[in-house]
Amino acid sequence: MYNKRLYENLLIYLEKHEWKGFETQYKGLKAFVNEKFPDFTIILPKRYETPDVSQRIDDSINTISLITEEKKNLLINSLYRFDVDFHNYRVPGKEILSISLDLTEEIISSMRRIIYLSALSEFEKVRDEFKKEKKSKIEISTEYLKQCKFGHTWKGSFGFTIETPLNPKSIGIFKDVTPTYERKISQKIYDGMKVIKRAEELNTDSYIVDNVEVGFNRKMLKEILEIGENIKHNQLEYSTSWAPMLPAQTEYTDVKNFTLKRKTFDLVEKAISKLIPEDDIFEIIFYGFPVGLKSEKEMLLDDKLAGNRFIYVKGVSEIMKRSVILKLEVEHVNYLKAVHAHENHQDVRLKCKVRKKPKGWEVLKLLSFDIMDE
Repeated sequence: MYNKRLYENLLIYLEKHEWKGFETQYKGLKAFVNEKFPDFTIILPKRYETPDVSQRIDDSINTISLITEEKKNLLINSLYRFDVDFHNYRVPGKEILSISLDLTEEIISSMRRIIYLSALSEFEKVRDEFKKEKKSKIEISTEYLKQCKFGHTWKGSFGFTIETPLNPKSIGIFKDVTPTYERKISQKIYDGMKVIKRAEELNTDSYIVDNVEVGFNRKMLKEILEIGENIKHNQLEYSTSWAPMLPAQTEYTDVKNFTLKRKTFDLVEKAISKLIPEDDIFEIIFYGFPVGLKSEKEMLLDDKLAGNRFIYVKGVSEIMKRSVILKLEVEHVNYLKAVHAHENHQDVRLKCKVRKKPKGWEVLKLLSFDIMDE
């Protein structure tokens, strides 16, 4: 008996491999043909809820197996995982007959948190896709987490896997497909592991800190550290198996496995201590006026135009109780804007990430710099 998921994945498989569907003389059946294989026709029910659906699916799989010369059992397995990315964690060479329920629960809990936090992080990049649903990123991320399956998969070994499904409806036509929200979540985890592994190779926690936006944020790193503490003195091996439905980009297939050594977890712990808790960081809109700048004519005579510069902007934001002066390091193009605004008595609008310090505010990252009334 084939389940509905395999039936739906089989339809997507046919579309992806250029099988065109046509109506038949029977209202409940659809025929699929492929110009590359003119001697074969695949017949499937239009709906899964039909009496002979399993037989029709089996006949279709037999046909595809014959054409592609792929073993039937392997084809069935690939169809079941056709729309799922797999994240595999294991302790290399560690063989055990049983795992305590408490330890299993703790490790899976950390894995769940990594998925959830990655979903929250990637939501910001695709926010517009969810406007119609009118749900918060917490609701979207929580709903996605419920679709994921977690479990201990290797009998006699210390290993866990996570199944993170893609959304077939968001794939559409398969030409020039960009990563979906669900795939971006998987890529975030891969990127995070890749950054940690590179930090291990360079033997510096600074690499993790400097690449926190590409890799894991502070909360995610704490979950990685938690897994490291639970596996005691052992290494951790991580790998990703990408869903065949959406081929992975080259940069996500160059490394198959990441083996994190014990010293890696020490680097992670050091990086965590250096990173600012996300709750202490604010993304603000700041309105102000650049102060203490040269005129444009003086600036043109300066030989040091190319590099970044520090400027000061006096103004206000919704989270600040009074007017303050922010110190910002800006690129040359934004320095020109600041000088122009100063010369023409125009205010500027800044979007930036800041944190509160005992005296004043520190700008962590400038996101945008615009002159008002332009």
